[in-house]
Amino acid sequence: MTLRDDYDYPLCGCPHNLPVDLHFLRFCHDNGIVFDVMTDHDLHECGIDGLRRHQAVVTGSHPEYMSIEMEQALRQFVAEGGSIAYLGGNGFAATVAFKDDLMELRRSPLEAGRTWDGPVAEQALSITNEPGGYLRSRGRGEFSLIGGAISLMGFEGARPFTRTEESHEAGCAWLFEGVENATFGTDGIVLGGAAGYEVDATDPALGTSADTVVIARATGFPDSFFQDSTRWYEGGDTQRIARRCAEMTLRKLAAGGLIFSASSVAWCGALPAAGAMNDAGRITLNLLNRLGATKGEANPVEKI
Repeated sequence: MTLRDDYDYPLCGCPHNLPVDLHFLRFCHDNGIVFDVMTDHDLHECGIDGLRRHQAVVTGSHPEYMSIEMEQALRQFVAEGGSIAYLGGNGFAATVAFKDDLMELRRSPLEAGRTWDGPVAEQALSITNEPGGYLRSRGRGEFSLIGGAISLMGFEGARPFTRTEESHEAGCAWLFEGVENATFGTDGIVLGGAAGYEVDATDPALGTSADTVVIARATGFPDSFFQDSTRWYEGGDTQRIARRCAEMTLRKLAAGGLIFSASSVAWCGALPAAGAMNDAGRITLNLLNRLGATKGEANPVEKI
């Protein structure tokens, strides 16, 4: 844990986690975005009552770990008309439990994409006796909540996004106002681009809603990017190779809110520094200004 913006995380050789989230908060300050800050522990303890006076929840760059209470609060929030701006990647994935100031995470060899193993018989959380592992194995988690889940992980270099045809439709075009180029996110402090480290993609078979719109896609990732081996591809290797991508998505909800997914841990790192502006910054400002205008200034954006 460090507040230094010049510290490079050894795994990727670039900023990661808190320094990247602080880069995002500085971007908000520089551009007049008013927000409150809520920690994971706050969300776990307060639940939906901690969110109701806000119109949107904005995540940081890597919101991977969720307790059942946290995830349920977010689901109830959007069901009541709130919005989620998911500005990271590999989010809403693994189950955790809290007790006082402790947080417990359990992994096992039954999961793919993990960085360490625990014995199979010890996957249950000792704090709550609930199953550990991925939320998706319990009918919750990323696909059904925000539309996608981790598809690739790698540290060799990030890729830019390119708009899809669907992004030009009336329901999505507002997000790209002021963005002149179809391809954006060509630089950033996290691996040098907007799509990298860990990126997400949709999968209807695993729970992506039919009304989720892919508005931008990043491709051309190096072979060193590890692909999620838990997914099954009916078209075999041809389809699997074609799905080596990151997919930025937008979904309008029946209750009036929306869910935006940047689908990349590197997205916040692609935002410009003070005194500058780029396409990633314009897209983010368009999103936050839209969310901040829905219920008036008395209801700021919430950042977790």
